[in-house]
This record gives sequence, C-alpha cells and structure tokens, in this order.
Amino acid sequence: MNKNLKISSLIFTVALSFGISGCGGSGDDDNANDNKLTFIESVGGFSVPESVVGKDGTFYVSNVNSKASGNHWIDNNGFISKVTKEEIGGDSIVDLKWIEDLQAPKGMALTDTALFVADVATVVLINLSNSEKIVFDAPNGTEQLNDIALDKANSKLYVTDYGTSQILRLIYNPINPIWEIFYDTEDNNPAQNGLYLDNGKLIMQGEKGKLKSINLEDNAVTLIAENLCGDNNFAIDGITKSNEGDYIVSDWNGAICVVKPTGESTVLEGIQDGNTADIFFVEDDEGDEDLLLVPDFDSQIDIYM
Repeated sequence: MNKNLKISSLIFTVALSFGISGCGGSGDDDNANDNKLTFIESVGGFSVPESVVGKDGTFYVSNVNSKASGNHWIDNNGFISKVTKEEIGGDSIVDLKWIEDLQAPKGMALTDTALFVADVATVVLINLSNSEKIVFDAPNGTEQLNDIALDKANSKLYVTDYGTSQILRLIYNPINPIWEIFYDTEDNNPAQNGLYLDNGKLIMQGEKGKLKSINLEDNAVTLIAENLCGDNNFAIDGITKSNEGDYIVSDWNGAICVVKPTGESTVLEGIQDGNTADIFFVEDDEGDEDLLLVPDFDSQIDIYM
C-alpha cells in the first residue's frame, strides 16, 4: 500500500460556519439550524482512528489498529498519521504511517515542537522535526492510558487511566520524570476518558452524564453540567471547546453534545452513523469559518460544519 494517500482538500478550504445555541430555544428554524451539524465529507484510509489534533494546517491522527485483534488495549502495532495541506493538484497528502512502532495510541496533545501520545502504559513524546521519540513508562498497574491534557507552562501532562478511573499527572522531564495520582475515582467509578485544559481548570467527566472541572491550584471540583443532553449515561470520550466558549463533548456510542458554561446542554443533530471518539474543534485563524473533526473509531475522520 502506498504510504501517502490523497484526499480532498475540502477539509482545509471549504467555507464553514459553526454556530451553537443552548437548550430550550424557541424552536424556530434559526435555532434548529444552530443545533444541527452539516456533514461535509469523510477522510478515509485510517485504522481505528481514535484521536485527532492539529494546528497551522497540519493534523495528526492516532490509529489504534485493533481490527485484527479486537482488543484496543494491547500492542497492535499502532501508528500516527500526518495530514498536511499541500498545494499539489489541489489535494492533501496523508502520510499514513508517519510514526510507527507504537502499541495502541489514543489521546494526544500538541505543542509547536512535540506531539504527546497516550499509548497503553506509556506516554510517548514525539519530536515533530525529526520524529525521534522519548517514552515515559507509567507506574505499574497502569495499562489503559486514554486521553491527555497538556499544561505546557509547567511541563505537566494530565492523563486519564481508563482502567483505574484515575487521572494521573506526569512532570515530563526526560531525565527525571515524575508520575503521581492527581485525581482518584469518582462516585460509581466511571471510566475516565476525555480531558481538556481550560484556563487553569481541567475539564473532565464526573459520574456518567456529568461534566466537571478541577482547579489545578487547589484541586477544587466544580460541577458544570449533569444529565448531559438528557442522558444520565452520557459517557464522555472527547472534550473540546468552540470559539464561542462552549464545551463540545462526544459520547463514543455516537452522540455529540454542546455544554454552555452555565450548564445547559444541547444534542447536536446530523451525526453520521457510527462511533464518535476524541473530537477536535478547528478554529480558522484567518477569520474564515470552522470545522469539527470526528474520528469514527473504524476507518475515517468525519468532517462537519
């Protein structure tokens, strides 16, 4: 198979709008449109894509590559794909196996120079310029690292452990890395997954159906919303934020919900059939319009406006 797959440049060039309103609107056509995503297209050719992150026209996709094994938490020879806008025939290029020799990579965090990847029982730091890797082994008993949020200013990573339902903190000094438990299990022991760092607060799942924040200075926990989109069993997979200040959360089972800081939540309609894994909101820096990228945990990234 050719390592480079060509895809439509629509992902990077289509003019989009992303307006979202809270629950309880008037029911008119404008509010109905605000609560509906418009499907643009799918970028295919991946192998169980779980997460996507990016900036400045370059995007990275984690591939769990677990179709053969059926187990998402073992060494599946997973890999990272790189999707870059290229002015070659109006197409974009997918470097399908940009980084290989991983296990079952999932959540990611990105800086200007590095990509951090949660990979089963390790966090892998990948140098963007030369693709070299530094591996941080998690403490014994940690085998299902899932999502990552990066506190770059303090050289800290927050990582969910799906197996223990804990949130771990890693001070990622290559010479002397330090792991510690940052937050222990919630009531009813929800499997921790999606994280998002927002102005000194870590946005996380509480019990199923709840969105919470943790203050990084004093560990104070605040309930943002409960009964997400009318579903007490809403299990958060990905968390991102729109340019309007609303949180956008996905349930792996195929739902996306918008949560206002005041707690109102709205189901977004128009989602394609399939799973909705670790989503990513793309704000156009040039003042055009925005995108929502949704890995389907099968073979493609679905793109919405």
